[in-house]
Amino acid sequence: MERWIKAVQFVSARGHDIELWYGAVTTSGSAKLKVSWPSPGDYGFWTEYTAQEFSSAYGAKSVWDVDHSQAASLNGPLSTTITYPTLTPTVPGDLYYGLAGIPDSPAVGSTPGFVYEIDAGANPICYDSDVISSVTPSASQYPAGLSENVALLLQAT
Repeated sequence: MERWIKAVQFVSARGHDIELWYGAVTTSGSAKLKVSWPSPGDYGFWTEYTAQEFSSAYGAKSVWDVDHSQAASLNGPLSTTITYPTLTPTVPGDLYYGLAGIPDSPAVGSTPGFVYEIDAGANPICYDSDVISSVTPSASQYPAGLSENVALLLQAT
């Protein structure tokens, strides 16, 4: 990995800093990802990260970038429904990636075309590798709680 690019940073109503970063794999084979931040004891905060790798039909020389500033964030209301930001691709075939920070027990969503996962911190992630029109994926949590939600559209060329 040559460099990481911050696509969106959001400090939620709950006071949580949630961010999405992206980058491109530059060599084949396995590699270690090193993430550095101050220890929680230094500043009194808790940190978590998750990583996901995607490939493109354009092959190894693909260049990934945010589709015309299509990165967004929002505070979710007190609800059992977790709504990710609505994003609209400029051309068909974008990759939508969304992450929600929640205080309660997550459940995966059922938005057509999306894959849902729960990360190690019990936060729901969703992605669709072929977004062709405006999308607003959702998931759920129980009981009702607030959420902070970030998403981006990536385009490969």
